[in-house]
Amino acid sequence: MNITLMSLRLILSIFVIVWPDALIANISSCDDQNLYRTLSSSTNQYVMADLLFARQEPNKNSKILSYLKQGQKIKLANEPKVFENDRLWTKIKFPSSTEAKLTGWVDSNYLSKNPLRHLSNIEKYKNIDFEFDEKVCAHKNNPRRKVRGIYLTMYSAFGKHLDRFLQLANRSSINSFVVDYKDELGKIIFKSETVKKMNPVQAKRVLIKDPKTLPERTKLENIYLIGKLVVFKDDSYARQFPASAIKHKDGRLFEDRDGIAWVNPYNREYWNYVLGIAEEMARSGVNEIQFDYIRFPDTNKPLLMSAEEKRARVEVIHEFLKEAYKRLKPHGVYVSADVFGLVPNTAGDLYIGQHWESLSSVIDYISPMMYPSHYSKGFASIKDPDMNPYDTIYHSARGAVNRSQKMTQPATIRPWIQGFTATWLRSHIKYGQTELQAQIDALASLGVDEYLIWNPGNRYENLLKQESNVSIDVADSASN
Repeated sequence: MNITLMSLRLILSIFVIVWPDALIANISSCDDQNLYRTLSSSTNQYVMADLLFARQEPNKNSKILSYLKQGQKIKLANEPKVFENDRLWTKIKFPSSTEAKLTGWVDSNYLSKNPLRHLSNIEKYKNIDFEFDEKVCAHKNNPRRKVRGIYLTMYSAFGKHLDRFLQLANRSSINSFVVDYKDELGKIIFKSETVKKMNPVQAKRVLIKDPKTLPERTKLENIYLIGKLVVFKDDSYARQFPASAIKHKDGRLFEDRDGIAWVNPYNREYWNYVLGIAEEMARSGVNEIQFDYIRFPDTNKPLLMSAEEKRARVEVIHEFLKEAYKRLKPHGVYVSADVFGLVPNTAGDLYIGQHWESLSSVIDYISPMMYPSHYSKGFASIKDPDMNPYDTIYHSARGAVNRSQKMTQPATIRPWIQGFTATWLRSHIKYGQTELQAQIDALASLGVDEYLIWNPGNRYENLLKQESNVSIDVADSASN
């Protein structure tokens, strides 16, 4: 069957097919002073064109031997370049195993040592700072940890509930808690001056008056505390200040499938609201701030955003995180973000503003939500992803690892993995210790040694291997 050039361009522009040649994920370790790996090489280069022809001879009329896709890593043959027909030609070795001994010639103008250079030619990425130079190796009074964490609602993070989760951590491999500091309803766990000033109605509803209480307790127990802060999905703020909210084209307030309103990501005043809360969290002593719902709503409905809507969504999300990093860096905390599990395996931004390299370049940790139950049937040729936790996590994480390897300053990959049973699926399995360990093993096979376990009801006693049984009361909380 003949495939036209246009068809090939379309296919290659939709998905990034990744075949890593050296799967080592811990690019961002602080084992030495060189945190970020230099990728320039005299033998490896990357394709800049949408589609590049590899020819038999250094001539534009020569036979086409193969097609190379944009961003593809190639090895150079050990031969001098040739100038022919007003073009400089480079001899390459074909990357696939079946063609390993074959060579061809490509136009040198479409090769680069910088694997992300081709993105600058795409309109929506032209203002993305892929070389953000303010990232730190480690904060002096806040050393990095190889995190093995669990999620806790804000109701699980104080009193007897907290005591029992600390006991669980002491008897298992868990060394980190990810705690809701601000959820999608707009609720805040602590008494915030920012909220009091900018959203006084919400300031009346807090659980902990002194924001230092929780960080002091977790530090005493040697627990790395990650404060989870929901960003643009904020029902309280959007309804309290409707001018800031995302709306339908007819002016009605937009609500997602959960009936929750969203704040317009273009709204700079709201940026200050969220980052003001984040700075208070940092001053209180949390080790890391994790931004959640750092995206536009995933909907196919036409929405009314703002006069700035011509700016690409990916640029807006990138700029928010870049601003967050600059403001939080002086406080000695790390910055992380949650992203859709499909983001590392998709070339674009899923129309929600989440593009792997654009996010990873301006944060310390990136957490794709790789729950097997959330992948559709047939993902990576897996019939039922939920019933195959190892394979699903392996194929999903492989894309993340390969794309991060091509960056000069990538965030450390720390995925969310599944700690719950997806009873709503017709084809599902019960998730316990075996299924959890399968996911951890899949990550480890790729060099990913950090992870976060998600269970919305905070039921972990049957998931984690412990020295002895630990009974934990389930917190009174709605699932996120």
